[in-house]
Amino acid sequence: SLKKEEGVEDVYNQFVQGLMTDNSNPQVDKFFAKMRRASITSRLKITMRNMYILGLAIESFKASYSYVPDVVDVDQLKTYGDFVSKYLSRYVKPGQPLPLEDGWGNYFYYKSADQDYWIGSGGSDGKFSGFDQKGAYTELENNDVIYSNAKFVYLPKLEE
Repeated sequence: SLKKEEGVEDVYNQFVQGLMTDNSNPQVDKFFAKMRRASITSRLKITMRNMYILGLAIESFKASYSYVPDVVDVDQLKTYGDFVSKYLSRYVKPGQPLPLEDGWGNYFYYKSADQDYWIGSGGSDGKFSGFDQKGAYTELENNDVIYSNAKFVYLPKLEE
C-alpha cells in the first residue's frame, strides 16, 4: 500500500499532528487544519463506538452477576472469566478486533467499583487526565473521552 512506501507514514503522521504546514499560503494551512480536524473526528468516533460496545458488554455482564468486572486495565478483560466469550462476543463480529482500544490504538483506561465502571481514553495526545472530568467540549485535540455506567460523561461535541 501507499502508506508502506518509505517516508510516507512519517509524512502522514506529521500532517495529522499538525507539524506539516505551509505558512506562506493561508489556503494550504486552512486545508491542513480541516484535514487534521477530520482525522481527529474520525478517531474520536471510533473511540466512542468502541467505548459504547465495551459498555454494552459490561452492562450485560452486570445484569448477570450484579457487579462489573473487577480488573486493573481493559487488557485483563480478555481473560476475565467468560467476559469475552459470553458477553463481548455478542457485540463484536467474528474476525473484528476487540473494542479495547481508542481510535489512536491506545488501550482504554478502566476503573470499577462494585456496580459502577468508567472507561477512559486519553484522546489525541494519549495523556489521560483522570475519571473526574464531566461535560462536553468543542476543542477536539488533547481532550479525553469518558464513558461510565451506560453513558458518556465527558465527550466531544462532534459536528455531523
